[in-house]
Amino acid sequence: MRTERHLWIFLTGLCLCLASTGEARAAKYQEIEVTDGAAVRGRVTFEGDIPELTLMVNSDRAHCDHEKGAIASPRLTVDAEGGVANAVVYLKDVSAGKPLAQLTAPGGTLDQLGCLYDPFVQVIPYKKRLMILNSDPLNHNIHAHMAGQGDPFNYAMPNPKYPEKQELESKALYRAGLMSISCDVHMWMNAYVWVVRHPYYAVTAADGTFELTDVPPGEYELVLWHAGWEAELRHAPDGSIMGYRYADAVEKVVPIAAESGAELTVDFVVND
Repeated sequence: MRTERHLWIFLTGLCLCLASTGEARAAKYQEIEVTDGAAVRGRVTFEGDIPELTLMVNSDRAHCDHEKGAIASPRLTVDAEGGVANAVVYLKDVSAGKPLAQLTAPGGTLDQLGCLYDPFVQVIPYKKRLMILNSDPLNHNIHAHMAGQGDPFNYAMPNPKYPEKQELESKALYRAGLMSISCDVHMWMNAYVWVVRHPYYAVTAADGTFELTDVPPGEYELVLWHAGWEAELRHAPDGSIMGYRYADAVEKVVPIAAESGAELTVDFVVND
């Protein structure tokens, strides 16, 4: 018999911590056949007044913002019904389960388009290649950072209008954990790539929904991660702009018990 459970989780953007990169140090994941596994579904919504967020554009303004001086921030995307896109929901420290190849909607491409990264958040399997494109008629730089693991890559992406320049790069991701991407040319550009060892991760859809299926019976910690939305300009002693300092990520950990064939619903509410 299938059972159903429903949890509401409330969290605030004011009591947060950085997302853990413990996956990088986790034990090796074992792929097994999962029969009559559990399903975890839910929705992430925003409660309260949705802030209008913009980021200052201080270079290549003719293309990036059509001389407006600012660009809409991708850090908080909320639909008309309050659904929050681009959050990541995952099971922490899973030791065994279905094959990594069964990760739902895996990423694998990062484009530089309109002076923003597309997509803003993605999940990609460990050791898969990340294809990086430059669709802007501009020079970009793509700089990856991983807490405690250094910088996996940092290189220029030339203006693609010059045919002798390479337009497409690919990087094999041999470090698991949360990777932050920035552009050293355009200070407001930022994106996140989760490099994962198991398939129990989901990026919330435009309406805030997520789904994890074929979960082996057991007790787990279900984690909600959101990049956070506050951004503060950093200035040098002489007053010049150095870049942005982003607020800590939103993270919430909830214990769940997955029984054989169970259907669990866990809804998260994010507020300012």
